[in-house]
Amino acid sequence: MVDPLTTFAAAGNALQFVQLGVDLLRKTIEYSHGGGNSNFQTLQDCAQRLSVSSARLQRSMESGASQLLHPGPARALRRANLECLRLSRELTAILNQLGFNRPHSLWSSEDGRSFLEKLERTLMSRGMGLLEIDPTADEEDCEGDLIKLRPATKIEFLHRTVRDYFAGPAGRRLLHKHTGGPFDAYMFQCNLMAISVRTFVSDDQWFSLTNFSDAVDDFLLRIMDRQVEERMAFVLFEKVVELFDEHGEVLSDGERWEFGSFRHIGNALRHWLEYRSNAVSLAIQLGWKPYVKARLTTTAIQEKEGRPLLFYALRASKSHGDGNDELTLPDLDILSDLLRLGASPDSIFVDGEYHIPLWAYFLQSIQFIEELDYAACLEIVKLFLLHGIRTVVTEADLVYVYGECLSDSNGWGFEPSHEILQDPQEFVQERLTELRTSSLEIVDGADSYSFLEVPQSLARVAEDSEHSLFAEADIVAFKGLESSQHRKVPSLKQPALGKKRARESSTSPVDRVRLELNKSGLGDDGEQPLYKKTRRSSF
Repeated sequence: MVDPLTTFAAAGNALQFVQLGVDLLRKTIEYSHGGGNSNFQTLQDCAQRLSVSSARLQRSMESGASQLLHPGPARALRRANLECLRLSRELTAILNQLGFNRPHSLWSSEDGRSFLEKLERTLMSRGMGLLEIDPTADEEDCEGDLIKLRPATKIEFLHRTVRDYFAGPAGRRLLHKHTGGPFDAYMFQCNLMAISVRTFVSDDQWFSLTNFSDAVDDFLLRIMDRQVEERMAFVLFEKVVELFDEHGEVLSDGERWEFGSFRHIGNALRHWLEYRSNAVSLAIQLGWKPYVKARLTTTAIQEKEGRPLLFYALRASKSHGDGNDELTLPDLDILSDLLRLGASPDSIFVDGEYHIPLWAYFLQSIQFIEELDYAACLEIVKLFLLHGIRTVVTEADLVYVYGECLSDSNGWGFEPSHEILQDPQEFVQERLTELRTSSLEIVDGADSYSFLEVPQSLARVAEDSEHSLFAEADIVAFKGLESSQHRKVPSLKQPALGKKRARESSTSPVDRVRLELNKSGLGDDGEQPLYKKTRRSSF
C-alpha cells in the first residue's frame, strides 16, 4: 500500500500547487480592476504559505519521518516536494513578470481566462513529467517574455521516469538490442535534446538544464557524427536549427556560450545567430560535409538571403581540443561545390559603408593562419583564378579588412608583437608601396588592386613577420595561369565521343588546379592521374 500512497501524495502535492495557483490567478485577474495591489498581496501570501508548507514537509522528511516509508518511495516523495517548491518559485516569478503588483490590471477577463488555460496546461504537464511541443506556434502566440505558452498544445504522454531511462545507458542498451543498431537510441537522445531546447530556452528557465551549452555542444557533435545520407539526422538537424532561429535573442548571449574543448561550435553559432542564416550555412561553418553535399543546390545558393553561403565557407576555424581554437583554411571540397553550383567570389559583402568582394576577406585572413597548409592555400588561390575574378579593391578596403582580421585573431588569442603589424593603416600602406615599387605593371598612385595583385602584398603575420606570404615563383605561376585563362577561346563544337561522354570526361576546377600544381602531369606514384567525373546533382 505504500507505493500507491506515495504516488498519490506526490501527484497531489503538484496538483495542489496548480489548482491553488490557477484559482488565485483567475480571481486576481477577474476581480482586481483598480485594486491590484491588495489582491496581489493576498495571492503572494498564499503562494508563500504553500512554499512554507512544502519546506516544513521537507524538513520533516529529513528529520526521520520518512523512515516510515521504504527508501524508494521516500526518495520519490522528496523529489515531488522539491518539484512543488520549484513550481511555487516559478509562479512567483511569473506574477512579478506580469506585473500583478501594479495599481491597474493588465488583463481583461477574457484574456485572463485564455492565459490561465495555457498556464494550467503548461504547469500540469511539467508537474506530471509530460513533454509539451507545438512546432506551429509563432511569436504572436507568446504571452510575455518569461515563458512560452502556446495555444492548442499537443501533450505527448511520456513520463519523465521513462524518458530519463531511455536517455541513459541502460535504455540505450535496450534500444540497441531491439532495434538492431545504435541509430534509434542516438536519435531518441537527439529528439530529447531538441525538446529540451524548446522547453528550457526561455530566459528564466535557462539554468534548469545543468549546462545548456554543453548539451547543445553534445547534440551538434552527435548529430554530425551520423553516417552519410542519413535523412532523419538531416531532418532533425533542421528542426533544431529552427529552434535556434526562434530563440535567437536568448541564444546570442555570449556569456552563455562556453564550449570548453569545442569552442569553435560556440563561435560558429555566434556568427550564425548574428547573421540569422539557415541550416546550410551553419553546416558549412561546422564543416558537416555530408549535410552540405546533400542539401547544396544552385537554387539554395541563388535564393540565400543576406550574407552569401560562400561567406561562411571562407570563414573557417578549428579546435585543438584544449579549449584553444584558430583560424583555418576553407574546406576545398565544400568550396569547389559552391563555385561549381554558381557561388561567386565577386559577391559583395556590405559592412556599413564598405562594399568589399568576398575574395578580399579570404586573402587577408590567410595572413593570420598559424601552421598554414601552404600547398592547400595555393590550390584555393588557383581555384579562384580558374573561376575568374573581375572585381577590384581599394587601399581603404584592404585596410578595413585587415583590421577586421586582426581583431578576430586577437579574439583567438594571437597578437603580433611588431608595432607595424598592429596598425592596419600603416601595414597595408607599406605593403602596397613596396608592391608598386617592385612591379612595373602597377602604376604609382593606383587606387585599385586586382585579385592577382593583392597576394603580392601579403605577409606572414601569423609568424609575426613582414616577409612575403607567397614565394615569387608561385606569384609567377599565378600570373601564367591567369594569362592562360584569358587566351582560352571556348569551342562550340562537341567532341566526337558525344555530349554525355564529353561531360563525364571533363575535369572539375579542383582537378585542373591539382594538374597545374603537378607540372609533370604525373601522380605521386608516377602514373598519369585519372580525371574525376564531374559530380552531377541528383536533387
